[in-house]
Amino acid sequence: MAVEGKVYDVTKYIASGMHKGKDAILMGCGKDATGLFNNRPNGSGAHSSMARSLMKKFAIGKVN
Repeated sequence: MAVEGKVYDVTKYIASGMHKGKDAILMGCGKDATGLFNNRPNGSGAHSSMARSLMKKFAIGKVN
């Protein structure tokens, strides 16, 4: 998925079952998920700074 111009491989994170939103993360896979990340569909707003920090380890590139 891409978020704010960066590309993330969250495959292992999904497989781990650790995503607090369960399968909601799948909605952003394979596309620009910036809108979903910054305004979660369940109405709870943007992801936390902790979530942003966690994402760093899944970064694999940038969108041109």
